[in-house]
Amino acid sequence: MKLKNFSNIVRLIVTVLLVMFIYRFFNIQLDELLRAIASSDKTKLWAAFSLMPLILILQMTKWYQLLKIADENIRFSDAASSLLAGMTLGIITPARLGELGRAWFLKDVPQLKVVGLTLADKFYSTLAYFIWGLLSLIVFFNLHYSPSLSANMLMIAGSLFVYMLIAVSVMFPRKVGKTLITLNKFLFRREQIVDISSTISNLKRGKIFLLLGLATSVWFLVVTELWLLVNAFSDVGFLPGTLSASSAHFTKTLLPLTFGELGVREAATIYFFKNLGVSEVASVASALLMFSMNVLLPSLVGTLFLKRLKIGREITNSAESLTQVQKEEE
Repeated sequence: MKLKNFSNIVRLIVTVLLVMFIYRFFNIQLDELLRAIASSDKTKLWAAFSLMPLILILQMTKWYQLLKIADENIRFSDAASSLLAGMTLGIITPARLGELGRAWFLKDVPQLKVVGLTLADKFYSTLAYFIWGLLSLIVFFNLHYSPSLSANMLMIAGSLFVYMLIAVSVMFPRKVGKTLITLNKFLFRREQIVDISSTISNLKRGKIFLLLGLATSVWFLVVTELWLLVNAFSDVGFLPGTLSASSAHFTKTLLPLTFGELGVREAATIYFFKNLGVSEVASVASALLMFSMNVLLPSLVGTLFLKRLKIGREITNSAESLTQVQKEEE
């Protein structure tokens, strides 16, 4: 059995076991979830749902700005459709690695270059998440658990170290690319990694700040969305609610152990909102609704592009093959 297949099987088992543990441990029943949703504040649910298109547009804009590096004439519609198709592939893979499949649906851009841009997209989004997520965690633990001075100093020192690495990554993209190339030379020796590292090295600082700004905007919209969802079931203040939502979202992002982040999302939401008097049922219902809005629904839309773009690519490849055969015959 291939290592990749074995890893996917292990993650599938972890997903199933974690979901079963959460629902059994907290004794959460499907009818309870349905009743909670039925009795929730629909105005706040619709307010949360209205943020989803804005989140998608910002993600599409970020991806479009990256694709313009490879092809200045790329259309926004091509960027949007490849992003949605990639989300469809990402939902069935751990850590959403399937999103690298965006490259399959952009026939005018070299696939390896698109893979490099996809990794750059994920990389700089993760940097933005670390900037705000670490800060949220430190404030959360100080508000609810009053850690000792030594524990605080350790958290602050660790955070400052991470922030320094982020600053270096933002200010010196060429050094990041060269470091990856050096690591590849000694560890992997893959030509693909060299091409991907070159993509990161060619990013300008202005473009990087734009990516971080868009990723930060996505972060705050997602955090606000989760607060609205939780608030639809239980009254939670904006500042403590968004702080818990930010901590939960960061923890979920930090632990991509399961498919579609199922189980981790629910556990993180339960943990970070329990101190605000939010019930386990309300937390799980909020987490599932968030998953449906931000992952499941866009992925379902992406299946339409997935089919259409795949057919289009097959037609293009067939046309290219036919042209090649005609040239050989001549």
